[in-house]
Amino acid sequence: MPGETVAWLEGLFADLSVRAPHGITWEVDRDEPPQRLRVSLAGYGPVADLEVPDSALVSRLAVAQQVQRHVDAGWAVALPPCPDHGSGLVLGRADDELRWRCPHGDADCAVGDYQELLWPPRSEYHAGSLLGERWRRRGVRGVARWSVQNGVVQVTLHEGADEDAVRDAAAPLAVELEWIPPVGWARRQENDGETLAITNAMMWLARLDGPLRRSSSDELQVGGTPVRLSFEHHVGAPGEPLILDGDGVPFANEGDRVICAGGFAPSGPVSGDQQVFQVDQMTRRGSDA
Repeated sequence: MPGETVAWLEGLFADLSVRAPHGITWEVDRDEPPQRLRVSLAGYGPVADLEVPDSALVSRLAVAQQVQRHVDAGWAVALPPCPDHGSGLVLGRADDELRWRCPHGDADCAVGDYQELLWPPRSEYHAGSLLGERWRRRGVRGVARWSVQNGVVQVTLHEGADEDAVRDAAAPLAVELEWIPPVGWARRQENDGETLAITNAMMWLARLDGPLRRSSSDELQVGGTPVRLSFEHHVGAPGEPLILDGDGVPFANEGDRVICAGGFAPSGPVSGDQQVFQVDQMTRRGSDA
């Protein structure tokens, strides 16, 4: 989990990025202040190298204003814009938090809540991405795919998804539902070994192979790369098989060579954080121990 200041910065840059003309990338050198913050704008050469001395509101306000000035210098745009007037929202202190406010109207939200200010959408151009973010922020799971057309959300859900939560987040738009089987797992014997895999879900196809290990921090690794298994499984206690399937049947031991299909999860904003490979399928091919 990110530290409090990193979580606040994530909200700040999420707000600035929604209507940005190009991509904004940023990173900090550590999880909590004092921190160095580097901000880059796509298509604009200079990089802002800023200091986050502490987590006080006055320090956060100063950092946010410096970032806004950097954006204005690079792209000549005021971000985030008011959804009603188009002018840039102004960040200011309100009791014990910082809030975006429109100098010409009633638009008002906390840092990190700008996308809530944009709902319901003024046009369908951004409606799909805004709705996906609303589901993510509310912890809604089981959404397979969706689109927004003519004011109607067409969404495909895995069985077991919270239909009420899906509809609540989409309101006042109408919702048309289609159901598909829930995400599951399967174990099968193949010519090149035994495989565990996720089912009824999109699968990434990047490859990772090597010996399966348990790190000193008790995380799973394949060839030295941290991995996270997306299908149901159990991790055995020391001295037991390392991976058991969803029914608790042993699948792989420490030192077994495995071939994984999946993809790297997005890395966090703290520089030096190691990426984690999300495993959608794992095939066991004997032991390298």
